[in-house]
Amino acid sequence: TYYPHLGEMSTYPPLAHYIAAFVGLIYRNSFTAMLVVAYGAVLLTYASLTLITARISVLAATFVLSIFGLTKLFSPELTMFHGAEIQRNFLYSQLVGFALA
Repeated sequence: TYYPHLGEMSTYPPLAHYIAAFVGLIYRNSFTAMLVVAYGAVLLTYASLTLITARISVLAATFVLSIFGLTKLFSPELTMFHGAEIQRNFLYSQLVGFALA
């Protein structure tokens, strides 16, 4: 159904919300479910990028993971590489959709 006042959101695929609803049945809390699914999407996205890089070069993937780990270890407040997707711009459905793509 198309609702003119919703614009593009009328044709928006709600798969991310269905996944969170299913996870919400497990946790019995919809907010916890959204966070679990969002964090899982971030993890899946970075794991996919690592696997893609590893297919090109294992050395490159090792280097990227090392830099990523060292950045997290020595500068935990720096979130531009990891975490900003959830901490600053909580675009839940976009995040989950990107991870599933």
